[in-house]
Amino acid sequence: MSTIYVRKATEADLDDIYTIIKNAKKFLGEQGIDQWQSDYPSEDDLARDVKFGISYVLDVDGQVAGTATLHLGIDPDYLHLEGGEWANGDQGHYSAIHRIAVSNDYRGQGLASKFISGLFTISSLRGFKDVRIDTHPDNKGMQHVILSNGFTKRGTIYANGNSTGNSADLDDLSTIMMFGGKPIPEEDRETVVEILRKLRNARNHQ
Repeated sequence: MSTIYVRKATEADLDDIYTIIKNAKKFLGEQGIDQWQSDYPSEDDLARDVKFGISYVLDVDGQVAGTATLHLGIDPDYLHLEGGEWANGDQGHYSAIHRIAVSNDYRGQGLASKFISGLFTISSLRGFKDVRIDTHPDNKGMQHVILSNGFTKRGTIYANGNSTGNSADLDDLSTIMMFGGKPIPEEDRETVVEILRKLRNARNHQ
């Protein structure tokens, strides 16, 4: 049985992260989805995420199987929502999942959901009870993953796709679907924390 968990990314993970994002861009382009079809997210964006301590990876048996950014606190791109409203208001206390992608080697194994669940847990442990995420309106696969993990569609934003915009997934003025969610239940959170504690202890005794 594979050992799967989410951990904070380090500089040693950057080459794997770059490869995953590069392949994700290629995959989206082949599907005719106009998302990430430019410099965004660039290697500088990804390296900055690691430097600031907001980059996480999905670790499967010691291999980097996925990458994502977990932004903690108010995201300026999320302040102007159209066609709906946030459950806790645009100034709510929340975390936001950005730049999430799974490696080609692990696609189709349901790992995106495990990754999101792990990020829910980290958010909850950091005191954030509201989790948000966005994706391109044509990215039906990601929308399915998002909705399957307890998120609710909240509306749409339009953002400039530059390297400084956390939720800007496209070039120029872009339409981005927004979703709001909730952290995993307390009892599940305690289970995950216990698993992480056992993994840490096991590594310390190796």
